[in-house]
Amino acid sequence: MVGTAAVAAVVDWATKAVAAALLDDRTVELGKLLALRLSHNPGVAFGMGDRLPGPVVIALTAAVTVGLGVAAVRGILHPPAVAGLLLEARSPTSSTG
Repeated sequence: MVGTAAVAAVVDWATKAVAAALLDDRTVELGKLLALRLSHNPGVAFGMGDRLPGPVVIALTAAVTVGLGVAAVRGILHPPAVAGLLLEARSPTSSTG
């Protein structure tokens, strides 16, 4: 699980670096139907929360994370694979647990 997360993080960082290098101040046309433009999100999800103080955003994020963790441990999340993404060691099909 940690390996998958590490690969995802590296791919994410690499694509962000490529986008910042290639798309800064210009648009890349990919055929007639698709154009790539670099934009930066001023807030959290979908630009919401851009005017909230940092500690409020952190507290809300922590509350959601704790809630998802509790739901995963209690088996509330369905299918079980969703809970396994959060807490692999608690998953009954985990090879490590």
